Amino acid sequence: MGNGVQRAPLIHGQKGGSLESSDAKLAALLNAPTMVFLVCTMLFPIGYSLVTSLYDLNYKRPHRRPFVGLQNYIDLLSDTDFLVTLGRTGAFVFFSVGSVLVFGTLIALLLNQRFKGRRLLRTVILIPWAIPPVVNGIMWKYLLDSSYGVLNGILYKLGVIESYIPFLATNTSAFTWVIFANVWKNLPFAILLLLAALQTIPKELYESARVDGASALRQFCTITVPMISATLVVVLIFQTMIGLRVFDLIYVMTSGGPADATTVIGWKLYEESFKSLNFGRGSAIGYIITLLTFGLALLYYRLFKRDY
Repeated sequence: MGNGVQRAPLIHGQKGGSLESSDAKLAALLNAPTMVFLVCTMLFPIGYSLVTSLYDLNYKRPHRRPFVGLQNYIDLLSDTDFLVTLGRTGAFVFFSVGSVLVFGTLIALLLNQRFKGRRLLRTVILIPWAIPPVVNGIMWKYLLDSSYGVLNGILYKLGVIESYIPFLATNTSAFTWVIFANVWKNLPFAILLLLAALQTIPKELYESARVDGASALRQFCTITVPMISATLVVVLIFQTMIGLRVFDLIYVMTSGGPADATTVIGWKLYEESFKSLNFGRGSAIGYIITLLTFGLALLYYRLFKRDY
């Protein structure tokens, strides 16, 4: 009896251990196809592109591909044209992200209020986000066309302009409209996140602030902003990533023109890789984009770090 009672926990433990081991093996077996898929579609291309960036790989001369180490990166960062492109990309990201944050917050505050038609407006405002990026670019290209564009037609009918304006044919105008199209496409996602954050703020905080005589601006600065700061950082990081990687919109609307006015780093990567067939240099640009994205995300986190 005594021995049986003493051995029972050991037998039970052994069975439990074997069951846990079987479950772990089954989980590993079931996850194996997913892991293989991830390695083939993500890890291998990432590693291969990193290796490619260390070679002078140009498919105009495919049989000659010498190892150059970091020379592709050094050449890019000492290239005046590439540095100008980096500056232009910085301006694009700054104005795009700034516009999304400002207008996204204002519209989210509006949609957080009670008024007739609020649900319909919340639904309609998501339409730009649902439109594919290429379709968005095509739509804006036709709207701004200098021969038959809808915007020109409306302005001409209203008597605002005397002749059709080539919006995408001048440097400043083309750059401005590309930013506008990018903001129009990505603004709804920011609104959605910020609206969700606003709805988590307890109403009692605003009631207490009003009792204390706080103005609407003071309530916004002392209650709203601190409470949604984590979401603001998320929006900031996501929009920066989108701005640094923008390509399809540029490809459809302007193809980097006029006179390189809308050539950003994503378009530069395309030109090096698929026009010049210099995949070594193109891969280096891709990793520069990655490092910029990671660096800015880390900077945002450190600047706005809070105990969320």
